[in-house]
Amino acid sequence: MQIGLGLLVINTLMLGACETNECPVSEQMATNDAVTNIEGEYLCTGGCIMNNESGERVVVTVSGEKDSIEHYPGADENLYQVRISGANQFYELEMGALSGKVLRTATAEVSDSTYPVLEEYVFDTDASGKVVGFTKTVRNPDATHFKTCVIYGKKVSK
Repeated sequence: MQIGLGLLVINTLMLGACETNECPVSEQMATNDAVTNIEGEYLCTGGCIMNNESGERVVVTVSGEKDSIEHYPGADENLYQVRISGANQFYELEMGALSGKVLRTATAEVSDSTYPVLEEYVFDTDASGKVVGFTKTVRNPDATHFKTCVIYGKKVSK
């Protein structure tokens, strides 16, 4: 037990030792976890737990959702809008800020009028750092329109 704790402390100290620019590049920790190429079209699937019309919680499968992410016109570089379309003429417009690999949005318009809805997109990249998709968590804490979802988006263009 003491050996394991000792190794943990040594590893922690060694990892923390080269977080500054004083260390050679080969010894510095990778800190660039940001993505910048999130704009494009994504095809999405997933699932939700939500209240049905009688207020009971049910599991719903999501398929055929299309998310289009673009820079918000005239805004700073890290502000985006997401246009979503889905089954039964569902549409939604979200707006939010990108920080690192995470885009956090809030719903600005939605066809089913269920507010508030908060979303968090965590982007996946390939070995070259190019965005290939995301995992989105959706949360609506309203007691009447409760919803929580996990949606997986695969980038299909741009």
